[in-house]
Amino acid sequence: PINNQFRPEQKLVEQIFCDIQPDLFVLVHYFGQPTREVEWLIKLCEQQSTWLVEDATHVLRPEEGVGQIGDAVLYSPHKLLPIPDGAVLVVRKDGPNQLCGDEEKWKKLANINTSLQNSSKSGFAKIAIWTLKRLIQSLGIFCFPKRVPFRDDEKIVDRVSTSPKMSKWSQRLLVPLISDLDTVANQRIQNQYAWEKLYSTGLCSAESSLTPLMSHIGTVVPYQAGFFVDPGNRALELYDFMQNQQIPVTTWPDLPPEVTQKPHQHKEAILLRNQILFFPTHHSISQNHIERYEADLLRKKGENWQVHELGRNEWDIFWERCTSTNLLQSWEYGEAKKETESWQPYRLLISDENNLPIALAQVLVKELPFVGGVARLNRGPLLINNSNPPNPFPDQFIIFSVLRKYAFRKKWWIIRVAPEIERSDVSMKRLKSIGGSWLSRQSPWASGRIDLTNEEANLLMQLKGKWRTALRKGQKSGVQVISSDLDREKLEELVKDYAALQNSRDFFGLTDAFILALGHQKKSTTWKFNLYFAMLQDSPESRLRVGSLVTVQAGDSCIYLIGITNEIGRKVQANSVLLWESLVAAKQNGCRWFDIGGLSE
Repeated sequence: PINNQFRPEQKLVEQIFCDIQPDLFVLVHYFGQPTREVEWLIKLCEQQSTWLVEDATHVLRPEEGVGQIGDAVLYSPHKLLPIPDGAVLVVRKDGPNQLCGDEEKWKKLANINTSLQNSSKSGFAKIAIWTLKRLIQSLGIFCFPKRVPFRDDEKIVDRVSTSPKMSKWSQRLLVPLISDLDTVANQRIQNQYAWEKLYSTGLCSAESSLTPLMSHIGTVVPYQAGFFVDPGNRALELYDFMQNQQIPVTTWPDLPPEVTQKPHQHKEAILLRNQILFFPTHHSISQNHIERYEADLLRKKGENWQVHELGRNEWDIFWERCTSTNLLQSWEYGEAKKETESWQPYRLLISDENNLPIALAQVLVKELPFVGGVARLNRGPLLINNSNPPNPFPDQFIIFSVLRKYAFRKKWWIIRVAPEIERSDVSMKRLKSIGGSWLSRQSPWASGRIDLTNEEANLLMQLKGKWRTALRKGQKSGVQVISSDLDREKLEELVKDYAALQNSRDFFGLTDAFILALGHQKKSTTWKFNLYFAMLQDSPESRLRVGSLVTVQAGDSCIYLIGITNEIGRKVQANSVLLWESLVAAKQNGCRWFDIGGLSE
């Protein structure tokens, strides 16, 4: 009997020792994890002269906590390494019963070993079949795993190995593997982490969660990756789902009648058997294998998601429910691109299988004769803030999978995305697994956001010291900022100054036509093109313009778009004053975020 920590249940074990005096007690180290806090068991076995055998058949190699307390330790390398058969029995001289130091006990053990060896049957057929399977696998030929019922206990029979000893073939295969044990151990640990990462996403079920069975820390090498299913009554449903997805899932162990017929004594074992799922960590499996299962689950999750094109009124309704909006996904940006560069904007709503709106995405498309469409999705999609907020992962990646399918239906044969997600190896692998070559080859978005919900004094303190110093210098120099009304003359002045900046700094930036198109977009509660000028008192009668700055309010964010200063403005740090004043104005206008783009200071 065991408890929910996979340790022997002390009271029940002590009762068994009172009822019968067992000759042998097997202490199992489950799934590679050492079974600890069993000092009471060692003492009990010593008092009763019961041989204590450590079952380390789930353990790759001796480690702390394994092989240090029993009279004998049993290893089963063929369960963890590519050899067809064989086990290793280590008899310890320091065990509770001192088997090595007692001639009578040692003789008894030797007789048992001789009896087993003499009764062994030839394992040639088994070895031949195993070798043939390995040869087929090495050729890259794999078959789908056999479907096994969740509960298969009724098929349990007495199973005796045809040959408990290790064959010569296994010994030959094992010798070169010994030097690679560190590599094998590391790969198993990494595979454990990969399964944990996969099931932390909630991709398998929104109604249940999978919690790692044990904490494999440090040198502990997992035999399998086990997970508790919560609630436990959903384990069968998840098991069937994963088998349908061809994910290699198993249950363990099949309980013998001695256990199932005594449910009160073995309550925890039966409960654990019905609530835990296992996944392979064999070193022949790479993390790429497990990541492919994740990609399959992403596609499966999005099978019944829908994409709808929206008109202006519908778009505005959902736009106001998005958080952390940006300029490139705004309706007005799409219109400006359409007017100046002939991109056709498609405004899309992505909904889940329950018709719950999940995200907005503005895709810009150019139709090419005989080729199809070329599409771009920049800084999208935007997640919609529902009453039950979406999970950034996996929802964002499901959305990309759904949009990719939609793009193929629309014959957008070339689609590039520059998503506003963390640019990590993990996220890039996930995107590539569902889209391949559709990622933008441009540099990732470099965008810094300032939270405008803080008080003004706190906002100032959050700025870097160099920026605050520049701001104070500009303010002391008498730089003043005014907000300018938008008219044709002011916009043309802005465009002229920006063109001069492009020439002097030798960069492309925005086109004149595009800036004018953005400036002419109709002002609304969620859109505003803001123009600020930095003025320096040149004389008592006149002021000199030394800089200008443009921000755009798009949804709950205000985006820094253009900053221009002349030589005098740079000397008096006019741009720092312009940025600060535009940030304060954005806060006063109700914006949640100020997006400063790639500025570092």
